[in-house]
Amino acid sequence: EWCEKHGIAFTGHLLGEDTLSSQTSCAGACMRFYEHMQIPGIDQLTERRNIFDTAKQMTSIARQFGRRWRLSETYGCTGWDFPLAGHKALGDWQLALGINIRCQHLAWYTMAGQAKRDYPAAISWQSPWFQDYAVVEDYFARLNVILSQGQERRDILVLHPIESMWLLNGTAAAKQYDQVIIELRNRLLAQNLDFDYGDEEVMSRIATVRKSAGKAILQVGKAEYRVVVLPQLITIRQSTLDLLDKFVAAGGTVLRLGTPPQYIEAQKASLKKFYTPSSLEQLPQHLASWRLVSIKDEQDREIPQVLHLLREGKDFIALFICNTSFEGENFPDNVTVRERITENPLVEISLETSIPEGMLPYLFNPEDGSICVAEHQCHAEGIKIIASLPRFGSLLFILSSEKLLARREPDILECVGSISFPDEPWPIRCQEANVLVLDRAKYRLGEGKWQAAQDLLHLDCQIREQQGELPRGGQMTQPWAQQPVSKPTIPLELEFNFDCQALPAGPLFLALERPREWQIALNGRAVSPDDDCGWWVDQVLRKLPLEPAAFRLGRNSLLLKTNYDLNSFGLESLFLLGDFGVQLVGDDYPLLQPPVRSLQIGDWVPQGLPFYAGNILYEREFLAPQLSIGQHLRLSLPDYRGTAVKVYLNDQPVGIR
Repeated sequence: EWCEKHGIAFTGHLLGEDTLSSQTSCAGACMRFYEHMQIPGIDQLTERRNIFDTAKQMTSIARQFGRRWRLSETYGCTGWDFPLAGHKALGDWQLALGINIRCQHLAWYTMAGQAKRDYPAAISWQSPWFQDYAVVEDYFARLNVILSQGQERRDILVLHPIESMWLLNGTAAAKQYDQVIIELRNRLLAQNLDFDYGDEEVMSRIATVRKSAGKAILQVGKAEYRVVVLPQLITIRQSTLDLLDKFVAAGGTVLRLGTPPQYIEAQKASLKKFYTPSSLEQLPQHLASWRLVSIKDEQDREIPQVLHLLREGKDFIALFICNTSFEGENFPDNVTVRERITENPLVEISLETSIPEGMLPYLFNPEDGSICVAEHQCHAEGIKIIASLPRFGSLLFILSSEKLLARREPDILECVGSISFPDEPWPIRCQEANVLVLDRAKYRLGEGKWQAAQDLLHLDCQIREQQGELPRGGQMTQPWAQQPVSKPTIPLELEFNFDCQALPAGPLFLALERPREWQIALNGRAVSPDDDCGWWVDQVLRKLPLEPAAFRLGRNSLLLKTNYDLNSFGLESLFLLGDFGVQLVGDDYPLLQPPVRSLQIGDWVPQGLPFYAGNILYEREFLAPQLSIGQHLRLSLPDYRGTAVKVYLNDQPVGIR
């Protein structure tokens, strides 16, 4: 209310929102919070958690209270090498479930100290693909312009069983009951039967029953429903029973799974007659009369891996479909984007709702904004569209009576010839310096003896523990909130070793944090922190030039001295930068080799680039065939483990995947 009064949109997400049991412990009932937000939101962490119920809880309330914008904090904990295809895939399924604002996690102000481990990747200058991220943002911008217009259409309401979970909180049965809603949700979505959740407390305040064109309507706020599904309930409110009885009396249908609840208002009761029985297996058949969208494969089966969003406006209908590419119909957790491979070369899409006369289906390509007339057939019950859904493919159809500027047919390409590149190394160019990570060092504290090499982060924890301090980590007090307390410093020396098989040439640098806190020497030659010449990856990682003459064949020693300050950011890795190759030799010291000028297609790590995380340009000349009008060249790539592939032809960018 305060935000509304002051013209500010209140948004955020709740803790423990993903399952019935977790939200019972943390928030009670998440759905009851969302009506008090101008932009209700959720938190999607990792690529492995398919929190469809979390999204459905929020978007259901958003629809019922007329909240146009719905937010998801997304991409957190996906890691540095999460592909751009994954950014699309995670955004697609959330969009299909009604979310239209992606709050991207995250862009760092700094990578100083522990901050660099705050759930990367950073969608900012620290990532080498950042300049090409527009391909993701432009895609979702085009989609959201269209899919935030009009109103969502879902006719099925599923009663949310959070109050039944309250009776099980803290018992072994709670986790089992979590599966009740998950199995029901999976069954409906896998059969392309979209739905909303209804919260009993909210419904007790804003739900009514009315008739429209002789048919019963259950009105929950601004949303209309024509059929209700009850999961296996333990308790139900009397107000819900009264509402559903009115709905049935008006001609509405209520389907229930399992046995009648044992309690009313958490008080023991006997409900022998309790609406129309159904089961997970029978439910799709029982809901056939309320189906709005059918998405079938060549065997005339509903495709279980796809999700969709149907919106209707005054003069248009929009249908968005995305292929999650999961295998089977259970949308399993703990499956990475790269492990999802299901595709559907031929898809038959039926809109089983009244289509105003004269409306034509257009296929809109959100990747480039192009439009073509979709291949379709009109019939008495609606319209049928033929399309394909490749791996992570998405489709946006716009039905409009307005004649849009469009091609008549989508491009259909037939392969008439191919060129295979030889299986030999490709000439390459690294777009930044190669790197040797220095994260293990021999050390000594004060006047003590030198100790065997230790990982710097482990050493940092060890020093802090010896001084009675907690280790740095997710539970630490943020640096800006720490109270300045005088603590003793500890003299510390670190020695990093590496071997040179070939002497590196050209510009060489040492990148590290807070160089002025260290005395630095390479093979006995001092390295001055006053020679700071810029930054690498992040502004906190300062570059100090190293003289090529300071390097020697065989063993090299980099020595650093400081007074370890318990109030500081702690010990962090150092980085040797330059035009050289790197070989890792078991547990021995890393070996600097001649620069890498070519790569065999495959893993970079054993080919001299074990730590390189920048962009690489592979180059190959070929003799192009003479193309006729309407013919195109298409590049087919093998599977790769990277964020994206950007293709140039004769120095001109032609695409990114």
